[in-house]
Order: sequence, then structure tokens, then C-alpha cells
Amino acid sequence: MNKRIGTPLADTRKLKLAIREEEDISRSRRAAFGLMAAVAFSPAEQTRFATAISELTRNIIKYAFDGECALATYADDRKKRIEAWVQDRGPGIADLKQALERGFSTSGTLGHGLNGARDLVDGFRIESSPSGTRVWIMMERSR
Repeated sequence: MNKRIGTPLADTRKLKLAIREEEDISRSRRAAFGLMAAVAFSPAEQTRFATAISELTRNIIKYAFDGECALATYADDRKKRIEAWVQDRGPGIADLKQALERGFSTSGTLGHGLNGARDLVDGFRIESSPSGTRVWIMMERSR
């Protein structure tokens, strides 16, 4: 499920956060928890999505130093969905295929960040250029 799903559902909540320092990682994680709780995602689902947000925003601090995290929830009587767009203004990722391989790291870490985030959500898309990287993630459930 890597495609954006249809049109926004009836109840929509949106939030955008600047990501410039370590505490912004926690703020974006808490924001994801709050938005997801408001549309009745389970605690386990909230944790999975917030963990993906943490991994992606941590990459902004580590590699780009400046970016943003935009979150949106959509809900109606049949479905609920959360989407996030995490974007930086860093140098981009030279080889996306390699960056998504398990264990690959350019910074001496375990290399679980991007592919770990991808494994935690229902939809994942990434694009990168010399002017930055943008990642979209999504989780959707029936009500």
C-alpha cells in the first residue's frame, strides 16, 4: 500500500512542526500520539507510527539540521487514517536503494532507521534530491 488513498475523509486535523533540535523529535512524536488518540487508533498503532516519526525526524537532526514534520488525520464513520510528511533541506540521499537496505548506515549506527520506519507503517514513499529528502508515511484502519 504505497499509494495515497482517495480523498480526505470527513473529520480532518492537521499540524506542522519545525524540526531543528533534539526536543523537536519528542514534540513530533507526542503530536502523532495526540492526533491518533483523537481518532481512536489503538495504543499499539500509536506507538508504531510515533516510532516511525521518531526515526524520520531524528534523521533530519543527524543529517540535515533543518526540516519539518506535517501530520494529518482523517476520519469518518468507516475509516481513520493518519499521514505524515517529513521533509528536510539537507544534501539529499545519494543512493536511495542502498539507504533502504537493512544495516546500511553512513554514520556508524545499526542502519535500521529508514527501513525500520517503512516496516512500521502501511504506506511509505521517499524521494530525495540535492536540495533535500521528503518521506511520506501513512497508517489506515477501519472504524
